[in-house]
Amino acid sequence: MAKKKALKIATPAPVDLDTIENEFGLRPKEEAFCRYYTQGDSTTFGNATWSYSYAYDYDLEALKLEYEEPDDVDEELEYQPHGGGLHRSRRTYVRTPYDKACSVCAVEGGKILRKPKIQSRCRTLLNELMRDEVVDAERAKVIMQDDDLSSKLKAIQSFDKLKGRIIDKTQDVSRLPFGQSDLGSVIATLPPERQDYFYGVIKQLIDEATAVQRGGGTVESGGTR
Repeated sequence: MAKKKALKIATPAPVDLDTIENEFGLRPKEEAFCRYYTQGDSTTFGNATWSYSYAYDYDLEALKLEYEEPDDVDEELEYQPHGGGLHRSRRTYVRTPYDKACSVCAVEGGKILRKPKIQSRCRTLLNELMRDEVVDAERAKVIMQDDDLSSKLKAIQSFDKLKGRIIDKTQDVSRLPFGQSDLGSVIATLPPERQDYFYGVIKQLIDEATAVQRGGGTVESGGTR
């Protein structure tokens, strides 16, 4: 009886995940570059060189520590014997792996940043940061820190103004064709029924502003909402 031939099962070719594009037409490392560039920390934010290094696995920090020249370099290396004495010679600068990696990241980071689809994605990610909750969270960070008191005070003033705790009186006056002290005399020139109407509106606006400052919402038709 003839032996059955073993079935050969085709093995699928391995998939290179780095080549799969997302819904924005970007490969994983391109997407990572955009996120480092627009949403990274102070090292990568707005810095194409460092964003590229993080996204494309160039460990610049480790290379810098490994090849950084110490401050106390032996000065005798800069002198050579000459004519019975020492002659100062120009030292030959040798590019380290750190220097070469920095050059690569700077060049390639600039190239990738000029691609239209990269620029479009970066704009989208930046707009995501402008949501109310994100902006409020960033302002809270400034308020809670004590390193820069000037920025801290400005953030507090901005928050108070947003909450209605600070009224910009200069802006209010500039919107009137006359001074605040003349408001009563202007209204007095109107018929009595119109005076009652305007004073009622003014009282309602004052009550509404007071309620907003206290966090109680706005006043409408004699009540709050």
